[in-house]
Amino acid sequence: MQSSLAMLVDTPDYSEKCVHLEALKNRLEAMASPQIVAAFNSQSVDQAKTFVKVFTEIDRMPQLLAYYYKCHKVQLVAAWQDLCQSDLSLNRQLTELYDTLLGTWHSQLQWATQVFKNPHEVVTVLLIQTLGALVPSIPVCLSTAMERTGQETKLNKLLEAGDGDAAKPEGAEPGESDGTGGSLWRPGRRKPPHSDQCSALGGNGSF
Repeated sequence: MQSSLAMLVDTPDYSEKCVHLEALKNRLEAMASPQIVAAFNSQSVDQAKTFVKVFTEIDRMPQLLAYYYKCHKVQLVAAWQDLCQSDLSLNRQLTELYDTLLGTWHSQLQWATQVFKNPHEVVTVLLIQTLGALVPSIPVCLSTAMERTGQETKLNKLLEAGDGDAAKPEGAEPGESDGTGGSLWRPGRRKPPHSDQCSALGGNGSF
């Protein structure tokens, strides 16, 4: 339908046909939403590949990826909030967070390689979105920790946080070229702290 519509670009009712086609796409996405969520929840490669094929054909891959991102982002943000409510020190919380992100990188990259054409980009965007969605954010946590620390011990507090941050590059490997002469950071191979299971999503797939 998408390719056929392109051939009608010069017809008088082209705009009307575009609106109708988008409405059909919306209906298809709404109907498929529970199955999409189930596929990402169960990490079913075959089902996910089917949806990738369908959503590619109807030019809606960004919408399909939105399901994938939210599915895993919800779980990762919840894990961070649990850490923030624990009695662990800030540097230990950061270490646990980086361990979780590294585990997610490896487990999801292995899965995404079987499903998406650009798995490294997809999983990288997942982690970027997750870091941006953390509540409270890491800068807020650091600022709060500094406010509770005496002037003479602020430097030591920052150094402790830096020690926790070191868990990230400790297992890092050189990344692949980013196409501009630089390289992309890629986490090293560390054993995932847990398997990633998606949280069930409600609604009709609107994000």
